Amino acid sequence: MRADPIPESFLIGRYYLIGEDRASATPIQITGTNDQTGIDISIPRGGLIQGVVTQQGAGVTLAGQDLDLFTDTGSFVRAGATTSATGFYQIGPVLPGNYRVRVDPEPVTGLVRTFHPSVLFESDGQLVAVSLNTITTGIDIQAPLGGTISGVIREATILTPISGIDLDVFDTIGRRMPVNAASMVDGSYLIGGLPQGDYRIRADPTRAQG
Repeated sequence: MRADPIPESFLIGRYYLIGEDRASATPIQITGTNDQTGIDISIPRGGLIQGVVTQQGAGVTLAGQDLDLFTDTGSFVRAGATTSATGFYQIGPVLPGNYRVRVDPEPVTGLVRTFHPSVLFESDGQLVAVSLNTITTGIDIQAPLGGTISGVIREATILTPISGIDLDVFDTIGRRMPVNAASMVDGSYLIGGLPQGDYRIRADPTRAQG
């Protein structure tokens, strides 16, 4: 069971007993016609984050883009959002603290995953301070339009397509790019979007895959 307040109340939704998601929620068992009493849920307060996502250089607003939130130590926060028709988004409420916000476009769009305000790597992202009962506004993101890389993963000797192979991308100075993909049933893959530049791609099967 979950208490699900409206965002404008600044109250953060919680599952019974103190769970942040269904996996950590405490099940409530109903047996026969007995009533379960004392199912109390404590709900904390937080703040909201608002901004607009646009395409860098073009200035056009980007609708339907997924937003992700991370703590200042890099932990993923289960409080995302999707941009509206005007590129506007609202995340939260979330607990007071410092966060980084990232727009996470679908690879097929060619748009680059971008942290606020307009940087590629999480470590370069600007921290966003969230305060109690406060809306932090102006957390805009400008996502550049890049390109994609596609291909097919095959077993070397018999050329059979292989699915489920992880793909990693590195730039020319060896930095691992913050994008990833896995090959589909037919062995095909699509990675993107990536900023203009030169890259090296690595197929990285698990030990179980041989």
